[in-house]
Parts: sequence; structure tokens; C-alpha cells
Amino acid sequence: MQRLWKIIIVVGIVIILAGISLVALMSPNNSSGVASLCSDLGATTGGPNARNTAVEGNASSSANSSNASFLIVQADPGSSWEGMNGSAYHPITMNWPTIHVFKDQRVTIRIINCSPGEAHGFSISHYFVAGVTVREGQSYNVTFSADTTGTFRIFCDIFCAIHPLMQNGLLIVS
Repeated sequence: MQRLWKIIIVVGIVIILAGISLVALMSPNNSSGVASLCSDLGATTGGPNARNTAVEGNASSSANSSNASFLIVQADPGSSWEGMNGSAYHPITMNWPTIHVFKDQRVTIRIINCSPGEAHGFSISHYFVAGVTVREGQSYNVTFSADTTGTFRIFCDIFCAIHPLMQNGLLIVS
């Protein structure tokens, strides 16, 4: 009977440790560099005229590469990147941001939330349906294989102050 209890305790500890490891793997990147990156991009203040051109809303990958990497900056009103990559400064009927990739590329999108006080969501229909909540001042990496051609919606999947401005992004896989 004592041996059975020892086995149960060991199995319980293994399950707890596995759970802790899984949570660590799924956690956002809490790098202290997010705040300085937001500042360098002018994503915390400045309006549309202060905008740094390092992050655009329309981005394409190279057909010659097996990997494609993109940056999505989420920011609140008054920022030069308000919405997703400045989507607030484009007509609500315009798709922004738009990301073009090629079939079978491994796609990595780094989402940075430059908001000082509110979480934002990020989701891609078909590829990242469950979505993720990116807390203020944090970042999150989404990686997937673009195995299906078509046009897929990029959007914020949680309600936030600028929610309507974060509903019209596109991922185009050709």
C-alpha cells in the first residue's frame, strides 16, 4: 500500500511540473525590451505624422524564402500606431494591415501591445482561431505553416476601446 502511495505522489508531482512547463511555454514574451521598442517606434505618442516607417500595414514575404516574419504593433488612441499598425488612420472599409505570404511558408508574427493600460486581442481566421490576449506592454509570437491558400481575416478578438479599428486585417496566402 505504501508503494502505491509513493507512485501516486510521484505521478502527481510529474503532472504538476508538466503543467508548469506548459504554462511557461504558452506565456507571452515579457521582455523588458517591449517598452523601449514601443518608444522607439513612436507607438506611445505622436499621432499619424510622427509615424516611423519601420512597420507598415502592407507587408509581403519573399517567394524564395521558406520563412516569413512580420511585426504587428497594437496601440491606443493618440498613438502613431493606433489600432493595428495604424489601422485607425485608414478608412474602416480598407483592409489594414495586409500580410502576403506564400503557400507552405513558415510564418511568424510578433504582436506587440504598446498600450499603457489595456489588453488587445489577436486572431487569424483558419490559422489562429483561438486567438490570444496580449496584455499591455507585452508581446506574443504566433508561428504557423501557411498550408492553405486563400484570404483570411486578421482581427482583435476581445473587446477594447479601439475594437472597431482592429477588425479589417488580412492574411493572403498564395
